[in-house]
Amino acid sequence: MKSSRSFAAAVGLLFFMLLGGIGTLSQKTYASVNHSEKDSIKCLQQLSVASLALEKEMFKHAVGPWRFLFKNCPDLSVRMYSDGAKLFKHFVESAKDEQSREAYLDTLLMIYDKRIEYFGDHNKYPEGWIYGRKGMALVRYERKNVNALKEAYECFQKCYSRMGVKTEPAVMISWIQASRALVQKGDHSEEQFLRDYVTVYDHITADGFKNSYNERVYERILLAVKKIFNRTEKCNCETFAKLLETKSDVNELDSNDINVFMEVMEMAECSDSELYTQLVERKYEIKPSAEAAGGLARMFIKHGDFDRAANYYSEALEKTVNDSLKAVFYYELAVLKDGHFKEEVEARQYAKRASALLPGWGKPHLLLGSIYARASVRIEGNELEKSAVYWAAVDQFMMAMKKDAKCSEEARKQIDVYSQYFPDKQTCFFHGLDEGQEFVVGDWINEPTTVRFR
Repeated sequence: MKSSRSFAAAVGLLFFMLLGGIGTLSQKTYASVNHSEKDSIKCLQQLSVASLALEKEMFKHAVGPWRFLFKNCPDLSVRMYSDGAKLFKHFVESAKDEQSREAYLDTLLMIYDKRIEYFGDHNKYPEGWIYGRKGMALVRYERKNVNALKEAYECFQKCYSRMGVKTEPAVMISWIQASRALVQKGDHSEEQFLRDYVTVYDHITADGFKNSYNERVYERILLAVKKIFNRTEKCNCETFAKLLETKSDVNELDSNDINVFMEVMEMAECSDSELYTQLVERKYEIKPSAEAAGGLARMFIKHGDFDRAANYYSEALEKTVNDSLKAVFYYELAVLKDGHFKEEVEARQYAKRASALLPGWGKPHLLLGSIYARASVRIEGNELEKSAVYWAAVDQFMMAMKKDAKCSEEARKQIDVYSQYFPDKQTCFFHGLDEGQEFVVGDWINEPTTVRFR
């Protein structure tokens, strides 16, 4: 009883204020053509009662005054509709039986429809914003109902078509959740889901959107969007090509569109597809750089297109003035020339350039050692001259171990393997060589080394 009396007193005080200074303004502001002045005062009175009850979470006290407003004063204020949404969300979530829940949900959806009818042109919360709220309510409360999901999906489309870049993250996330659910229920194609997802991903990765949130909040939004995709059944990579056909030709895409498509295709594990290759090359055409050329070279190696890979490494080397980056490209080109093209002389040349540009890096020396060791059988000369190649190979492995701790373990293994192939003492003596003596390995290798016995 005490609570009810204090509530009634609070309402009386608030209404007294409305009839005073604030009330004068309210009466002037709200004078519907369908109401007399007396009716208008009644509407304002009921609004104050409903709003105060809601603030105190006295939902049963709020529902009567609110229903009066909804029926008799639908054009009173935006506040009436936001209060109504809060009120009936509570009733939906606390309903004791399914019949009551459905009735409350119907009222909640009707609130959104009426708000569009009377306040769809509101500056801050226009029609599109309301559609987004209605769609989210449907997804939240009727996720298992196909027809409700379809209605929610339509609401999200209407929201985005009207709000564009101002569409809220929660709406975008609910949109792709609805789209994904419709695919799972067989009412949506995979292509449509991808179209929706690309639209949303494009929206949230745009600079304007990123700059609207602090880094932590933005990362949470991005993670939520990516999680939806990761929980989706693996896409057919050919669907991306179909989707792109409906949007544009690859050669007409701008760099932002390309980035969005590429990132989504990477999430779908479709980076080995021909379309992905076309997108990467198109991106390079728009904005060529050493890094992009190097990325293309690596991609073509993965695809087995070694000639194109070699060409892009050459372009990468032409475009960079950074010694470290250039060293990496020379090294990778050396690996390609040696491993695929079997051009060991050229491979040796590129590996040495990499080493000269990045003296503390051990990998070029590991590669040189391997090139020399494998060349032994093809070197012209006698038994000693062929075996002497292993001296040069081990020299490179020792250099790798000395320069780069990261290469020590691998270098040591190679030294253990190839030192077994050194010439023996008898062979060296036969050719007039003593241990520790300088020797120049012949043929194209032409490297000075030191005589060592097996």
